[in-house]
Amino acid sequence: PGCTAFSLPGLSGPLGIPAGETRIIEVGFHPTESIVYECQLVMGGIVPDIILHGEGYDDAFEEASRLQREKGYTLVHAFNDDQVIAGQGTIGLELLEQVPEMDAVIVPVGGGGLISGIATAIKAKQPEVAIIGVESEHLPAMQRSVAAGAITPVEMDSSIADGIAVRRVGDRTLPIVS
Repeated sequence: PGCTAFSLPGLSGPLGIPAGETRIIEVGFHPTESIVYECQLVMGGIVPDIILHGEGYDDAFEEASRLQREKGYTLVHAFNDDQVIAGQGTIGLELLEQVPEMDAVIVPVGGGGLISGIATAIKAKQPEVAIIGVESEHLPAMQRSVAAGAITPVEMDSSIADGIAVRRVGDRTLPIVS
């Protein structure tokens, strides 16, 4: 059938999804026309079908979910997925290799996948290391969700940090971050 990935288009290539018989559709938002070039670089010259949808990440997620329901595509979630979180954990392992005696790690936070993976890996090996999450004050979805003890969506606002600009954190990531 196909695979739908959403976020900044171009990010399904590193997942190793075969392009031959599999149709890759990327649903996302992107501020420039450079998206086709970026996809070619990331995916070794293969350009997936690209649908730019909405004003931000959450709009793109809604469209990707609609395509999943209507066409039966596999949806690869950008942060609320156990395998994606585990993959992000390799960054934590690399940090420990490069800086074995660290005191703290500062991690950007959007939906929580990156910090969940990094924190899980680092805390498993060095529980004394502080993990500090930083998010846009315009989109404090994780901060509010942790404080409330439940997913607490925030109103969409603009941010120069579009990779972490999400209204809603993940149900897989919130318990890890909390």
